[in-house]
Amino acid sequence: MSSIIYLTDVASEKGSYPIGLSITGFEKEAVTPNTVNWRLTDKSEEKNIINNRSNESATPAAVTWIILQADDLVKTGPNAKRRITFKGTFNSEIDGVPKLNNDYTVEGEFSVEDLQNIPFP
Repeated sequence: MSSIIYLTDVASEKGSYPIGLSITGFEKEAVTPNTVNWRLTDKSEEKNIINNRSNESATPAAVTWIILQADDLVKTGPNAKRRITFKGTFNSEIDGVPKLNNDYTVEGEFSVEDLQNIPFP
């Protein structure tokens, strides 16, 4: 299972930006993932890692929240787009038959607003 989601809220440079991840199973039921790992990149062809966020883990929950902030949200060059990629596993079932440790990948894309007075003393 994989998808990309275009987040409509714009992050403020050097601010805070919460992102919630929720997963649905094969029969569209809400599931809590077994594992949640994530990385943060820019949207350039090189997919540069932002703030050393290349293999972060999070505690799985019905909605797993990641709070990006400060150096996660520094505008780098002309590219103000970011991608957060989540990978992990989840359990589900099909017609009552358990399907365990299924892979998922979800990407979220968002923009970072270029604030003119950053840095501020």
